[in-house]
Parts: sequence; structure tokens; C-alpha cells
Amino acid sequence: MARRALGRLLGGIPVLEEHGMSYGVSKRWMTSSTSAMWHNVDFQQQQTVGGTMLAGQPTPETHPYLMSPGDVQPGISGDEFRQRRRAFSNAMEPGSLAVLGSAPMAYMSGIIPYPYRPNSDHQYLTGIVQPDTLATIDSEGVFTVYCPDPSEFRDTWTGPLMSREAAKEFIGADEVHYVSEIPNHLARQVNAAQRLYLDVHANTPQLLSADHWRHALGVIHKCGTKTVSSLNSILHTIRWKKSESEIAHMSRSANIAAQAMMECMRSTRPGVSEHTLSALFEYQCRLQGAQRMSYPPVVGSGPDACTIHYSRNDKRMEENSLVLMDAGCEYFGYCSDVTRTWPIHGTFDGPGRDVYETVYEIHQTLLEQCKPGNTLRELHRMSINLIQKGLKSLSSRRGVHSLVDNRASYRTFYPHSVGHWLGLDTHDCSGVSHDMPLESGVILTIEPGIYIPDDSMFGEYRGIGVRIEDDVCITDDGPLVLSSQIPTKATDIERIMKDAMDA
Repeated sequence: MARRALGRLLGGIPVLEEHGMSYGVSKRWMTSSTSAMWHNVDFQQQQTVGGTMLAGQPTPETHPYLMSPGDVQPGISGDEFRQRRRAFSNAMEPGSLAVLGSAPMAYMSGIIPYPYRPNSDHQYLTGIVQPDTLATIDSEGVFTVYCPDPSEFRDTWTGPLMSREAAKEFIGADEVHYVSEIPNHLARQVNAAQRLYLDVHANTPQLLSADHWRHALGVIHKCGTKTVSSLNSILHTIRWKKSESEIAHMSRSANIAAQAMMECMRSTRPGVSEHTLSALFEYQCRLQGAQRMSYPPVVGSGPDACTIHYSRNDKRMEENSLVLMDAGCEYFGYCSDVTRTWPIHGTFDGPGRDVYETVYEIHQTLLEQCKPGNTLRELHRMSINLIQKGLKSLSSRRGVHSLVDNRASYRTFYPHSVGHWLGLDTHDCSGVSHDMPLESGVILTIEPGIYIPDDSMFGEYRGIGVRIEDDVCITDDGPLVLSSQIPTKATDIERIMKDAMDA
């Protein structure tokens, strides 16, 4: 009654509850009783508009310039998604059930949302790239989707989400229910299962703010003790090796990032701000079809190149120093992650060139070792040895003995891993060990670097930071560098910048 009274005081505007779940600017306002009410009106029967199925995301009918018949996502067919689910269910223990939910909406302030970003595991198995949906897959391969309840309010403000018809005919679900039906239908599924596979982060407050997760976790809690296993324990091993369509998407993502970064090289001058390069990179990526950045771009000039994840990007670049850019984009969910370092005034000089050439040689050596059978951990150990030798060479070249004071000193100049898995997430497949032997179809980054603190004890090298990072696909015929369109050789970078400055 208090809610209704408050609604009347606000001129009939629905009261927005504390937790958000809807797709767009509005927050959840329907209670469970109002949700159930929609089941008794004709609105729930509206599965199409103008003969077009309500899918809440691109389909071959609505976006024929992006998708071919049979695609569930651009460039990825429904058959591939069925193969993924089959591989996943075959890896599950008999009599088990996996519960996967879409990512909830995140809000920057009040009802102002961040752009929606799907949960990678949910997207990989279902092809659904919108909020407010839950999916289950059992060990027999039965695929169930719980789609959003009809909401005229939501449709008015942010557009329709997936209908039951679309979940069945477009996504390929075997069974379809509304989110409001989770307490009944999911309870029967959970009670019949001997083991549950669940996202290890499923109890975070952000997930509990969404109706589909709150209903699902409530059901799991009420059903008593069950053996619960991490979803990632089997799914990340499947996601680790990429299909041909995934490699094509990641190659396109890396190419977009490479072209955008070359535009940043061409636009670099003393006095230009780091923010300008960051904005230019994002603009160029989006112009070429990327949907979002893989992560906030790093544009660190001068000594800030030594801060690994520097993201303030708020200084003007100065002459006679280097700028390090670490940036990538997402192309239909698939990430690129590329780093280059270049001279702000167009030419590598003196100690800056020494450090750059050292990292370049290390990077080239490591690329050659990206082949089946080696492991990421072995590549990292190799990078440590190479960097220690490189520091020794730099030290003797300019008499800076503080670079090699002790064996452990490399951590001061190289504090991160040589790489990570890459895919639907920038740091992909966290459940896969770095000791896993590389196989054809695996994609990883190779990113050695040397970062010399801005301290007088390091003489002419003080404040120089260099990292070179490429996205590499393992093949039986040798490494395929997806980001090779942007050069790493110093003379090639200088040529790009000279041509731009002379134009």
C-alpha cells in the first residue's frame, strides 16, 4: 500500500526499487505479484512485432548485413553453439545440472546504466547477449532457458528482450519458461540433480540484485545440500581452444586494434595529450565495427610507461621520451590486447633505443617458442632469463650497475607474467593452468617488458618503460601473430611516424 501511495504522489510513475535488473535506464519495479499478473493479459502473447520475432538482440532477419541464415551470433552458427553445449554436457558428471545466468546490469549512478556486457560463460554456451535470462544444461544435454517476463514498462523505455518463441526457435532451447517461473521449474530440476555446476562467483551482491539470479540462488539454497562444483573447472578447458569462427573474430579484433593504434602513432607529437590518443584509439575501433574496448586503454608517456596499468591518461606528451599504449577492443565478444611503445618525437634515441631493441629481441625469441607442447609457464621462465641477460647487457653498455645488483632484481624491472590466455575475456579461461601444454587453436598474449623506475640511481635509463605485446594463435605450422599488422621493429615504427609528420 505504501508503494502504491508513493506512486500516486509521483503522478503514477512506477516506484523504482533499490536493485536494478532491466535492460537500459530503468530499474526493476515489478513485484512478483505484478509479474504474475502479466500472465493473465494478452500482452504476454506478443511474440512478434510486424512479423519479426522479438529476440532482444540481432538476428539474421533483423541484421542481414551482419548475420547469415542459421547464425545465432554474427559469424557463429546455431550448430556451433549446439556443439559447445554437447561438449559441455558430455564433460559433466552423470546426473548433474549446470546453472548459468546472464550478467546483471551495472549502474554508474542511480538509474544511469553502464553499457551492458554479457557474462562470457553464459554467452559461450547460449549465444544470449542480453540481461535477465537464466539457462540450465543437464548431463543429458537438455537445454532450458528462462527468459524475461513480459513488461510493457520495460519495452516502452528500453525495448523488448527475448520472447519465449525466440528462445526456442532462434536460440535453440529445448524448454522455455519465464524468469518468474524459476521457483517452481528450477526447483524440480535441482531436486532431481545429484551435482550442480555453478559460477564460483554466483553469490556476489551484484548478481543478487538481479531477479533471475536471486530466484535461482534461493531455489538452490532451499533444496538443501548438493555437491556443487565450479562451472569453470570444465567449461574453461572447452573455451580454451578456439574454433575457426572464433579465430576469425579474434583476428578481426586484433586487426581493428592494430589499425587504430597505427593511427595513434601517426597522430603522436610533443604536446599532444595522452587522452587524445586514448580517444582516437576508441574512435577508430568503433568506426571499424568494434562494440567496446577490451579494457580501459593505457597511454603512459615518459616515466608513467613504467606503471603497468596506468589509465589516468591525463598528461601532455613531452619531447625526447617514449609513450606506451596498451589497448584492445571487443569484436562481437572477442577481445584483442595489443601493446606498442614508440618515440613521441618520431625517432628512437640513445638509452630509449637501447631498451627498446632489448625488449624487441626478447619478444621475437619468445614468439618463436609459441608452439604446441610448450607451456605458458615455460615461456615466462624463458622471458625471465632473457630479461636478466638483457639487463646485464644494458648495464654494461652505459655503466648502470644498479640494473643487475642481485639475481632477484629483475622483479623491479619486470613485475608481470609474459602473457595470458585471450578470448571472450581479456584474461581468458582463468581455470586453465599455465602448465597446460599449448595446443593448436589456443590464443595467448606474448608481452615482455622492461620498466626502469624514475630514480637517479638508474642513470640515463631512469623512467624508461617499454612493452611489446602481440596476440598469438598456436598452430601446428608455427605461431600465427594476429596483431602483426602493426609493426614492432624500431625502423618500421619510425617510418610510419616520419611519413605522418612529413604529410
